[in-house]
Amino acid sequence: MAKGYSLHIGLNSVDPQHYSGWDGKLKACEADALDMEKISQALNYSNISTLLTANATLKNVTAEIKKAAEALESGDIFFLSYSGHGG
Repeated sequence: MAKGYSLHIGLNSVDPQHYSGWDGKLKACEADALDMEKISQALNYSNISTLLTANATLKNVTAEIKKAAEALESGDIFFLSYSGHGG
């Protein structure tokens, strides 16, 4: 039986040190990620990870993707969602 893994990322802001002082504040991106998490739960995915602004670091996102890549087999599903700025 196929396994479902998901990773949901929601960024309500960015680190101003990396964007010339701009913090990119948004209001609903974390809520979007939590909604996608609920969809994964409804689909009975076996591994669901959600990273919100403070924890959505390069290290954490990369670690979650690597964890899924090591566990997934042919026919499994990896559902990745991102809500935040695109640039």
